[in-house]
Parts: sequence; C-alpha cells; structure tokens
Amino acid sequence: MLLREGGDHAVTSTTHLAELEITDTDVVAAWNALEPVVAQCAGLLGTAATTSDYYVGHSDDQGTVAGADLRDCLDRVETPASISVTYTANSDSGSDPQSIELRVMRYRRFKELNVQVRVTGPMSVETLGFFERTKTALAQAIDRSNGP
Repeated sequence: MLLREGGDHAVTSTTHLAELEITDTDVVAAWNALEPVVAQCAGLLGTAATTSDYYVGHSDDQGTVAGADLRDCLDRVETPASISVTYTANSDSGSDPQSIELRVMRYRRFKELNVQVRVTGPMSVETLGFFERTKTALAQAIDRSNGP
C-alpha cells in the first residue's frame, strides 16, 4: 500500500499485527478493559484520534451491526462474539495518518478470547515503535485482567 505525502512522491505504508489471548470469556467485559488502553495509545500520536464505527457481531459475521455508539450496537446484538473499532490520528510531525484497530473475538471451540491489535502507518521506525508500545500496553492490561 502506498500513502501520498506532501509532494509527488509516495511513502510506503506498513501494517503490524499482534494476536493475544485473554482468559476472560465475556467479550464486552474484555472490551471494556482493553479499549481505554488503545484509546490512550492513540492519543499519544499527537492529535485527537477519530474512531471508525464500532462493529459488533458474531464470529461467523452473521448479524454484525455497525454504528458510532457502542452501547446502541450492543443493544442490537444478542450475545456478541466480536467487537472492533479503528482509531486514526495524524502525528505531531505531520506525517501520514497512523491507525490502530482493536478486535476482541470469541471462537466457538476455545474458551479464551482472541485479541488482535493492528497498527498501520508509514514504514518507519516511529510506526514500529508505536506498535510495540501499543502491544506492550495491551499485554499488560491483559495480564492484569487474567489475574494470577
């Protein structure tokens, strides 16, 4: 993927993905513990992060609903098996936007939940560092949630 930067040249973008597990089986409770961590990380980019619609549904994607208000989406889906949102922000340096996608989902045959965090931005050391900081913050929040 190429991102346009300022002039006529293109900057290559990159995506980093981490998959983590949380022993909690309640998608909404896990989401409530993890989304503030991602929101705080997005805020470190320098400008106010905007959010995409929330996507709430089932692991087979049947009956997934989207909307700007998470509570409204949760009211429309009985026993949600997945929730996702993407935060997008520009850095203080004015470079191309970076985004963080958080997805929490339950698979039918596993008791634990799968947590995915995906960071997309310009191919740079800053994007990789931002990904590593976000992944570490989420891992620490998961460790706290998993308990001893």
